[in-house]
Amino acid sequence: YSQDSKTLIPDCIRTPLYPFFIFLLKKLFLNFYGIIFIQIIISSATCSLSSHIAGQIISNKKVGILAGIFLAVDLPSVFFANTLMTETLFTFLLLLSAYFLISFLKIHKSSYLIVSGIFLGLTILCRPIAVYLPVIFAIAILLSRKTFPASLRFLKIRSAFFLLLISYTIITPWLLRNHLTFGSPILSPIGKINLLYYTASGIRAEKENKMLFQIQNEYRETSINNFNWEKTEEIVSYEKYCAEEAMKIILENTFTFLKNQSILFFYFF
Repeated sequence: YSQDSKTLIPDCIRTPLYPFFIFLLKKLFLNFYGIIFIQIIISSATCSLSSHIAGQIISNKKVGILAGIFLAVDLPSVFFANTLMTETLFTFLLLLSAYFLISFLKIHKSSYLIVSGIFLGLTILCRPIAVYLPVIFAIAILLSRKTFPASLRFLKIRSAFFLLLISYTIITPWLLRNHLTFGSPILSPIGKINLLYYTASGIRAEKENKMLFQIQNEYRETSINNFNWEKTEEIVSYEKYCAEEAMKIILENTFTFLKNQSILFFYFF
């Protein structure tokens, strides 16, 4: 599993589910446009699923239909459905896990909880940012008073623990592979790399009156000159370097960091 087709140096930056998804579609003799077509179908199914979930939560079909329409005309969702990126598959898996969790909370059928945990694990393998979602889902179970009366308190605790166990068991083979390959059971260093190349680099670009790509190129040169990428264990050292360098810049420019994050937060909505 590598990003380099010549030397086949092992990689752990990209979590494996989306590349495997593309691999399967390529085996079905689908080209770029065929893969995009499948993603558009998945995106359409996501709109229907969103509509169904909203209708379940609020017990109002009209609200559910409105939620599906909002997602159908959401421009970022439309854009990402037409690109080879993880967003479309990630959203679909996330909503599937939420759907089965809601179904479990209503019926208390253990198979729904198992399927929710499996989809949560796959969501993490699609985008590592989802690694904390099982904890949030478990808290949702613990806080569900209407669906779990006081007499079923033990079942509620057991269900939350079981969901965590299933979700993190799904990603265990990937963590084991990384431990054997890189000497550390890391999920992915992409979060710390992005923290340096975007958040910290954006701060430096503003402070030093440079373009963002100039700062990023400096860090790329640093990575080329100071890390031996033929050694698999270097990725762990590089992850540590990215985290330390990024935090140093953020702490030295706390106000700029908070200002930039506030602007991004506003743009997001």
